[in-house]
Amino acid sequence: MLRKSKHVTFGRRVAGVYLAFCSGALAVALFGVVVGRVWSSNTSREARCLGTLERASSQVKMDLRRNNGEGIQEIVENAAREPGISYCFLISNEREFIAHSNGTKQRKFAEPIGKHFSSAERIGVRYTDANGTNIREFRTDLNATVPCEFRIAMEEATLRSEWNTFGGLVPLILSLSIVGLGVLVVTRDVGPLSKIEQQLASVAAANGAELSELRPIAMRAAVALGWNQLVDRCNTKSTPDQIASQLHSLLDSRNSDVSAIAIDHLEDGVIVTDCRGEVTLINRNAKSLLGIPPRTEISGRSVRTLFQDPKFELALASANDKAFVVEITRGERDVRVSRSHRMTKAPLMGGCTWTLRDVTQHNLKEKMHAQFVDAATHELRTPLANIKAYAETLALTNDIDIDQQKEFSNTISVEATRLARFIDDLLDVRSLEAGSLGIAVQTVDLERLFADVIGKVSPLMTSKNIAFQHKWPDKLPEVSLDKDKMFAVLVNLLGNAAKYTPDHGSVDLDVQIQDGVLRIAVTDTGFGITDEELPNVFDRFFRSNDSRVRNEVGTGLGLSLAKEVVELHGGTMSVTSELNEGSTFSVQIPIGRSDQHDAPTSQTKEAATV
Repeated sequence: MLRKSKHVTFGRRVAGVYLAFCSGALAVALFGVVVGRVWSSNTSREARCLGTLERASSQVKMDLRRNNGEGIQEIVENAAREPGISYCFLISNEREFIAHSNGTKQRKFAEPIGKHFSSAERIGVRYTDANGTNIREFRTDLNATVPCEFRIAMEEATLRSEWNTFGGLVPLILSLSIVGLGVLVVTRDVGPLSKIEQQLASVAAANGAELSELRPIAMRAAVALGWNQLVDRCNTKSTPDQIASQLHSLLDSRNSDVSAIAIDHLEDGVIVTDCRGEVTLINRNAKSLLGIPPRTEISGRSVRTLFQDPKFELALASANDKAFVVEITRGERDVRVSRSHRMTKAPLMGGCTWTLRDVTQHNLKEKMHAQFVDAATHELRTPLANIKAYAETLALTNDIDIDQQKEFSNTISVEATRLARFIDDLLDVRSLEAGSLGIAVQTVDLERLFADVIGKVSPLMTSKNIAFQHKWPDKLPEVSLDKDKMFAVLVNLLGNAAKYTPDHGSVDLDVQIQDGVLRIAVTDTGFGITDEELPNVFDRFFRSNDSRVRNEVGTGLGLSLAKEVVELHGGTMSVTSELNEGSTFSVQIPIGRSDQHDAPTSQTKEAATV
């Protein structure tokens, strides 16, 4: 017996040394893996954060240009929902909050104290917040209609956080630990299971008879602890009905928590009301669509107070307890600031569920699609009809002289060019919608650029006997622009001025450079634009209801694309007009300030009355 005891003791020592060695090796390997995960996690988080920053900044710029910043708060909140994003916000040059994902508004911004970093790809600061969390904050300046700065932050992964969340190698670690633990682990697990099996066998043998009291197990294994807790509950004097009720209550509570989390992450807004029409559940998207702050508690409020719309009240009164779908409008009736929401009601046992979806963009898309079909039909059918007619005449008529052949060929060429230009506009619109419309900046001689534009539009002015005057400074600098796109912008503005100006009218082109800004004004004595239609001039596919304008060929794309090109150069385009008096389109593009840019008083470069 003594010899056996010594062998057991020696074996345990060997096992202990082996276990310590294996544990140390596993700890070193695990530490290396965790360090690698920290670096990899921070790298991927930073990439996602920078991607979200670029995408959200583009959306903010577009919203500032088109909606005067009405949707900035929604853009910021959506960006903060991206995985790995802690918060994001927009501040003005006066360091005041414009929008914040946490709801902070009209409060001075305080720069965090930390280590600033700057490179070609990222600019920001790394600091530790009040909770001891390492935050990496990135920023970018928005060269938009409202100068501002967009910031977005991510929480850095640390050794502690990765160690706490590390679980990918647990099965491997357990497998390697079994080699070291061997018999000890097996004995630790089998012992409690054996005793539990004996008691369960006695329960099975009772076969419905009165059960003997279950006994706890005096062991520290996890299985034994779980068994002992179960024994304590079973040995209480609760009736079977009470135990069943407790189990159902526990399951219902668990299912409710899971359902609430799932509903909160749905893309549509969801509201659940009881039989009295009072709110019992609302997800965050519903609050966002209704303009309710995320932290506002509205449980117990009547659903009628959330939808103050006559259509909703009428549908609610006529449907009673039946399902219905109604489209309501929130905000001003002006289509530029209002939002269209489709509300669906579905009765539930003891209440109702309301589904809310924003269909504003869908409705605008349908409207624009209808306008596009009308414009495309006209722009494609008319040139094709002319090409076909002149081509058939050339093919079937034998006695056409050379001059007529040239005239017919020129007409076919003009109509083909018109079709090509329309297709180019459609491709530009497609690029604009995809966010891929860009500019190729190069050094441009402004005087040469304007001379080329004058040469392009002069024949149109001459054909309508329009007095065309143009002036710019004696000395124009070389600037960085996209020559082709700016050429198209100027030709579009002057071409529209000539097209919508009656015969014997006048068109003026005025170019000035002041304070490092290139200012271009195109003034005509044409039909003019009504006050009601003036805000829509730069909308895609928009055409005036004036019959004089409708008689002229056009797609409604030129001014929209021209404005986008000017804004891609960091500039602005505006229009003033008076019906039957004429219009003035103004372009302002920053070109940098220098002595040679600020030219003296403009003089008439060329004045021609044709």
